[in-house]
Amino acid sequence: MPNWTKDQALAINKRGGKIIVSAAAGSGKTAVLSERVIEFILNGGEVNRLLIVTFTKAAAGEMKERIKKKIEEAYLKDTKNEHLRKQINLVDTALITTMDAFYADVVKQNFEKLKIDRDFDVLSNEEEKILKEKVVNDVIEDAFDNVGDFKLLVDFFDGIEKLKANIFKVSNHLDTVPFKDEYIKKALSNYTIENDYYKDALLKNIKLKMKSYSYMYASLYEDLYNESSDFDKVLEVLNKERNYINEFLCLSDFDSLASLIRRISFDTLRTPKGHKDDAALVKYKVIRDEFKEEIKKKLNELMFVSDSLYDEEKEKMKAILTTLFEVVSKFDKKMMEEKKRISSFSFSDIAHFVIKLLIKDGKKTPLAKSMSLKFDEILIDEYQDTNNLQNVIFNAISKDNSNLFIVGDVKQSIYRFRSACPEIFNNDKNSASKDGFPNLITLSKNFRSRKEVLDFCNFIFENTMSKSFGEVNYDKDEKLYLGASFEEGENLDTEVLLIDGMETKENLDDDLSKVQKEAILVSSKIKEMIDSGYKVFDNKKGQKRCIKPSDIVILLRSLKNASFFSEALSKRGISSYLESSLEYFDNYEVKLVINTLKIIDNPYDDVALMSFLASPVINVSLDKIAKLRSANKSSSLYESVICDDEIKCIMDKIKDVRSFSYNHKLYELLNLVYKEFDVIEILSGMEGGLVRQKNLSLMVSYAKTFDDKNLSLHEFISYLENIILGKGSLEGINPLSDGDNVLITTIHKSKGLEYPVVFVSETGKSFNFSDLRSDLMINDDLGVSFNLKDTKYKLKYESIPNMVFKEYEKNKMLSEEIRILYVALTRAKEKIIITGFTGNLERLILKAASKMGDDVLVSDLYLKSCKSYLDMIIPSLLRHPTLNELRCLSDVTPKTFITESKVSLKVLGASSINESEFYEKEKIVKEDFNLEWYKKISDFKYDGNGSIPKYLSVSDIKHKTKYQRKPDFLDGKVSSINKGTLYHLLLELLPVKRYTIKSLEEEIDEIIKTGKILESDKKIIRLEDIFSYLTSDIYENLLYSDKYYKEMPINFYIPSSYYDNSLKSGNILSSGVIDLLFITNDTYNIVDYKTDKVSSMDELKDLYKIQLDLYEIALREKMNAKNVKKFIYSIYLGKFIEV
Repeated sequence: MPNWTKDQALAINKRGGKIIVSAAAGSGKTAVLSERVIEFILNGGEVNRLLIVTFTKAAAGEMKERIKKKIEEAYLKDTKNEHLRKQINLVDTALITTMDAFYADVVKQNFEKLKIDRDFDVLSNEEEKILKEKVVNDVIEDAFDNVGDFKLLVDFFDGIEKLKANIFKVSNHLDTVPFKDEYIKKALSNYTIENDYYKDALLKNIKLKMKSYSYMYASLYEDLYNESSDFDKVLEVLNKERNYINEFLCLSDFDSLASLIRRISFDTLRTPKGHKDDAALVKYKVIRDEFKEEIKKKLNELMFVSDSLYDEEKEKMKAILTTLFEVVSKFDKKMMEEKKRISSFSFSDIAHFVIKLLIKDGKKTPLAKSMSLKFDEILIDEYQDTNNLQNVIFNAISKDNSNLFIVGDVKQSIYRFRSACPEIFNNDKNSASKDGFPNLITLSKNFRSRKEVLDFCNFIFENTMSKSFGEVNYDKDEKLYLGASFEEGENLDTEVLLIDGMETKENLDDDLSKVQKEAILVSSKIKEMIDSGYKVFDNKKGQKRCIKPSDIVILLRSLKNASFFSEALSKRGISSYLESSLEYFDNYEVKLVINTLKIIDNPYDDVALMSFLASPVINVSLDKIAKLRSANKSSSLYESVICDDEIKCIMDKIKDVRSFSYNHKLYELLNLVYKEFDVIEILSGMEGGLVRQKNLSLMVSYAKTFDDKNLSLHEFISYLENIILGKGSLEGINPLSDGDNVLITTIHKSKGLEYPVVFVSETGKSFNFSDLRSDLMINDDLGVSFNLKDTKYKLKYESIPNMVFKEYEKNKMLSEEIRILYVALTRAKEKIIITGFTGNLERLILKAASKMGDDVLVSDLYLKSCKSYLDMIIPSLLRHPTLNELRCLSDVTPKTFITESKVSLKVLGASSINESEFYEKEKIVKEDFNLEWYKKISDFKYDGNGSIPKYLSVSDIKHKTKYQRKPDFLDGKVSSINKGTLYHLLLELLPVKRYTIKSLEEEIDEIIKTGKILESDKKIIRLEDIFSYLTSDIYENLLYSDKYYKEMPINFYIPSSYYDNSLKSGNILSSGVIDLLFITNDTYNIVDYKTDKVSSMDELKDLYKIQLDLYEIALREKMNAKNVKKFIYSIYLGKFIEV
């Protein structure tokens, strides 16, 4: 039996009323929750008299298994206990579930009261988007005739599309509130003439900001006064500004506000001789500049505001909002009608059904009362992420809250984008006591992390987290206390690794991006730790061991730049798993299946048909398709190619499949497609075949899910396209998800998990404040606001309510960001490493040192101006007693604070991170591309002259002889091929990755096993020739490319005169195969492999320049390539040259 702490034991055993458990990170809350349930059962309670709600299905399943196992263990000790035997049988059907699953169960049990079908389906987000698009168009069409002022609404929101987006936005938010009509009524009431809600809120915000400045200016006055008598003139300027600040603090209306803003002027601040670098003066200048910006930029828009103008603004906004709500209500009503017709509902619909069943006229219904008697206890995990609608439901089914047991941690509330309201849990905590009921129990002991980790976390958040910045005071009840035991270790200090980019702009030779530099820093540090045998504690073995890649996680705010970290690790021979790195629909095999379904549905879809025919599955050459198409340009592609016997046979098969689709389910159709066209067999033979096979199987699973809705093939295709257009991500298979890999993931996805070593990276990356620029804003507390439009001049300007909203939303965002940082840092068991890139470290430190103040809590004035995690962390680092090297970078020296935390700091100049393998290339003289010549060729039109060839390959043009294209590996085994063709084929088949001689030999053996080349061919291959290419700079650039294509067929028209000078007119369809094309930063790089025995690279350049010029023409014409580079790689010489 575990040794429970006093607080844990209290949480397990205390009963008699509502209990609120505030559980810090790593405090064992899941174990406590499970143990409470087990104790309830062991003491005679029935498991089916409990409702246990978790945040995820996985958590529910894990808890169910844990409880069942514990009961079984108890039963084995007392096999005559009939009660325990009964509970074992009841666990599987017990209500240990998610919120959504519980709501769906309640609705299905009461479907008749709601007048819906019992066996309804749950709409996915993508399916609901499709339905919304259909319904909103109908509603808008009707609104033009039946909604007054609708045309003005359309004009106000700059057209139909933006109006639709705002209809969706308002409707989506209404889905999260428990009582929609009440919300709308309250939102409109904020715009009545007698209601000064937004005016009062704006003045309050201004006063709060000025109160911060007042505190700062008082401190500055004291510092300057005490520092030197030479500052008399400076103090006069300062006092004038202090008087302005005091006037702001006394404001009560807009007229006086506007008058004050217009009167403010700033005198020239003259620095007394010899005092330029005095700390007090430097600090004053920083604060003063920010104050001036506050007045001149942020408050400038209020220069001509007045109370009467605000009343007019409110009246105008109320009219617009009334019309908008009317349209949204019609939209919601029509959506519900459609959903009832197809018997499919969203999760929010189901939650609102539950509200309808439980609450009527503000009171509990008979059903709610009977449900409250059904449960002896309702236990809810992760309550900090509950929203208002969910809170109403749980209160309704409880026994007046007396049987609620809720567990949460406001510091870990990070799901605001899902409408989470940490205020709910805060209010519960504030209403509770440690003696009576509601009872508050705090679990502060952390059983996850070393003391070094906890000390650092405490130091950071004692300085930064508060009610106004984080929505929770980081006091003694919120601090983390050591509960775990570890062997003593070495090198456990938290490390902060910063890249200072101040000099980068002047260093023209260094073009690595910020994130690439940071990725190199992180990967190099990881390699250093692995190579040096850094020790971590193995819980299973109870002893220390050398670190493995799987002991390490790199946490990022988003995965946008994650591939750089993965590539940098790969460069150092370290495997990584990039979570959610594969967007399912970006996989080639998935795109091919979708295009195949499209031509089954409609063979006249030219793009889909081209993709299908040219795919490895069908393998019709692009040259052939182009010739067929050019012979019949006036018709569709389908009509052009159907005249060919080979393609007609294929399309007849498609026709049969189409007939099959009319009477069979979608998953059966997909299985038939896979079988008829050998899709799985062929694509499994390509690089990454196992992954492709799994993705193809996954498509069948999606089809099965869709089949339950009895919708058509066309609707299934629309469903998939909607996901693609909406950037929805159904994740595919990542082949590195298993094994010994460094994990790269988001902070959100790491929640609830733990890792020995945690890298918190990209801390210098700016937060995403794009939502603050929205034309329309909506939330639970403030209602709805939007910018106003001058109808005469068609100009938009910021409304008073929107100013209030922006300040509110920014504060909420920043509060959540500090909580996200808390989640990131508390994932670490043994060591934290923080990395970040800053454009100018000295400027950042000066700003922090000047503005953060000397109180334990860093000033709100500083914190609410933070734009990154590094901004949030820097003040604490400046206060750390051992980090003098950081304080030395500023003329302003902040106060230090005593702490047990241990931190080491390393600052690198951006130019110092510059690895030679990124840059070492042969110096090549580049010949300029003849753009006029290209235009001449591109503009030449074919006149139908029958005396010239209609089709030639690029090699025909170069050699004036027919070129026999090498066979495709999918056609069967290769035999008796020449050395050049064999080398081309091998380079096509070798996966793009880093090789050693040994791994190269092993890879070739694997290719031989597939039969794509023969064992006898291996004798022809000089391994050192291939290895020389695989370690060349051109191959290194390929490894870091955005996208690449091997053996890419391409066709295009050229003037016949280019083939034969005697021909004065006509076009020739030309084609070729580019050995390798890779794209990096919008530059298209063509690489042509040559095996010719030559004495110099210039010989190859002379021989093949025409060929590569033609490829360039083709890329510019077909792929709209702006920047093209052409290279020849000589396998014989082991060198490359740019052409």
